[in-house]
Amino acid sequence: MSPQRHYLVTGGTHGIGHAVVDQLLAKGHQVTILDRDPSRQTHWIALNLADPASIQAAIAELSGPIHGLINCAGIAPSDDNQRAVLAINWLGTRTLTESVLSRLTDDASVVTIASRAGDGWTEHCDMIRTALPEIDIDQLAECVSLDTLTPARAYELSKELLIVWTLQMAGNAQGIRFNTISPSSVDTRLTPAFKAAFQSRQTHNRSLVSRVATTTEVAAAACFLASPEASWINGVDLKVDGGVTAKRLLTRWNLENSET
Repeated sequence: MSPQRHYLVTGGTHGIGHAVVDQLLAKGHQVTILDRDPSRQTHWIALNLADPASIQAAIAELSGPIHGLINCAGIAPSDDNQRAVLAINWLGTRTLTESVLSRLTDDASVVTIASRAGDGWTEHCDMIRTALPEIDIDQLAECVSLDTLTPARAYELSKELLIVWTLQMAGNAQGIRFNTISPSSVDTRLTPAFKAAFQSRQTHNRSLVSRVATTTEVAAAACFLASPEASWINGVDLKVDGGVTAKRLLTRWNLENSET
């Protein structure tokens, strides 16, 4: 067993975060859960990513050393929650991560759960460049014309921003590694909301794979990227999707070659 390390896990009370905590504890590591909902599983600190004051209060309660941060907290798109999606999934996650960096050890790792829904970031570069510098939800809402976005598009944008920001951090940070994980459909309590928001995409993805992912499968990838065994993996957006990405790329490749 590797030496015990101390990991922070946001959203560790439910879903993927809960599975991450289970696996880290099973390996003998120390875990601190940061979540709105309390947990008796291990040390827990209250955190509301939509509230900057809550983020700073949570940071003040931390004690080190801290060897890694695994960002699992987030909300699904639903009726008219575009603002909350960007405030929590993007701004809150970034603010927490940047605030905790000084507490991390030199060889620490930051792993953030993104999504295949953010895979189209290369097609939205102008919007992302405009949005990345904004740290206030009101300014962000104005610069991306938030009222014109559907909740599903706001969710996509939140994950696109996380992926690009992680790439930037991986390129600029010294020692600390930054990676994202982009699952396709995962069986969690948020599944009904995702099905409603991404109905056509969900149907197509299910035609490419036989089932949805389990939280345990996604958590295993997150724990690996956070571990010293992944010490030379940095700036990667790891697709944990059962082959959906491969099949989509192959379909595009076959189509492009058939037209030439």
